[in-house]
Amino acid sequence: MSDAFTLYETGLAYFLERLGQDHPRYTEALTLEAQLRENVGVARLDGDTEIRRADRSRILRELNRLALETVRISFNTLCGLPDFETGGASLPLMVLIPAGEFLMGSDPAKDRQADDNELPQHTLYLPDYYIAKTPVTNAQYAVFVQATGCRPPLPWAKAKLLEEASIQVEGRELLIQWRHGMPPRGQEDHPMDEISWYDAVTYCKWLSQVTGRLYRLPSEAEWEKAARGSDGRIYPWGNEPPDEERCNFRNNVGRTTPVGRYSPQGNSPYGCADMAGNVWEWCATKWEGGYRDYKGDNSLEGGDSRVLRGGAFDVEDRGVRCAARGRDFPDFRGRGGGFRVVAARAPGQTGKM
Repeated sequence: MSDAFTLYETGLAYFLERLGQDHPRYTEALTLEAQLRENVGVARLDGDTEIRRADRSRILRELNRLALETVRISFNTLCGLPDFETGGASLPLMVLIPAGEFLMGSDPAKDRQADDNELPQHTLYLPDYYIAKTPVTNAQYAVFVQATGCRPPLPWAKAKLLEEASIQVEGRELLIQWRHGMPPRGQEDHPMDEISWYDAVTYCKWLSQVTGRLYRLPSEAEWEKAARGSDGRIYPWGNEPPDEERCNFRNNVGRTTPVGRYSPQGNSPYGCADMAGNVWEWCATKWEGGYRDYKGDNSLEGGDSRVLRGGAFDVEDRGVRCAARGRDFPDFRGRGGGFRVVAARAPGQTGKM
């Protein structure tokens, strides 16, 4: 338990720093801090007991509630501990995509913006699977960063957007958004940004390890079916062109927005959110220039370019179509690049995860 005690102390420091002394609930936080420090101190000196553990659980529940209500991130997350058991937001909410056929790619007769790399449109069968309702958020990724010590992202942005320090790197202004392995205040529920394909794969492996369930990146076929359903629609909501009520695109906001901001009007037929705009999403699939003799190679080996889907906040109409395809090298950490996860259905499991 000594390692957990150290994490609690670290979490307390992060929580109080983020909350700030001027916050009206700062005194409440200090009271809980004192209770937790006393509990931990006695346990270290005299040994842990069932009564002390029960009292510590009560304190941690109150800290989790207070942190979620004030800084919008759980206390467990601030400690670098998964909060799956407490019902926190660290575990992606998954939706079931039923088995069946769907139309993959574009039909130029129906979509004038169809690109050659989306041809020919074809029917593809997929077994059922679960996919995350939203891209992985900053708060969810923060648990991974805290638990593993992996490098947090360093997104490019204008320093005036956030009250954080900036530095010059290669002649450009870089806003240091993540501090102490934690995301910037107010962006906990934004999608992860500037994540490489390798980063996303590593997160999936870690999430699988700590949950005991296999998580991975979606294939581009799985991503597209989740985005458009089985009827071949051009956008997640149908064939009507995108607008500011349905998605974050064309720099209408100028940055990422909280996941689910455009729900339900921008959702896919299965209820998936943010599949048009906000951030590009990495897929497992290696890039191929079209669907003639398409292999759909989802193996993790090799440095081949990988597929990106969904467009981003600064992409035009054409890039947020369900069939639109992008690509980049797996080590690229670009502005507007995030991901969501997929999981197979467990034997006998039904409904949402």
